[in-house]
Amino acid sequence: MPQYYVGIDVSKGRHIAAVVDGDGELRTKDFEFTDDAAGYESLLTTLAKLPDGRDLHVCLEATGNYGHRLAAFLRTRPGFTVSVVNARSSHHFAKVLMART
Repeated sequence: MPQYYVGIDVSKGRHIAAVVDGDGELRTKDFEFTDDAAGYESLLTTLAKLPDGRDLHVCLEATGNYGHRLAAFLRTRPGFTVSVVNARSSHHFAKVLMART
């Protein structure tokens, strides 16, 4: 079971991520990284600072083609599980939980 969950808001040139642990506690402030090799390395550097952060489940919304390269990059890294979800599904899931975010 993953120790940390990484949610990534995908957009054209930059992405915003945040990390929660298995208890739902926020482990990082949201942080921004660019959609290029330097930005991906920045993401990995930030995630490497998590204590005992071997197993990470990364979830990003399928926003056009913008997240495909990021998802492919993360899938090649050991210790990462990557899910790409339909934006409409995540929106309706949040409504069921009566959550705004």
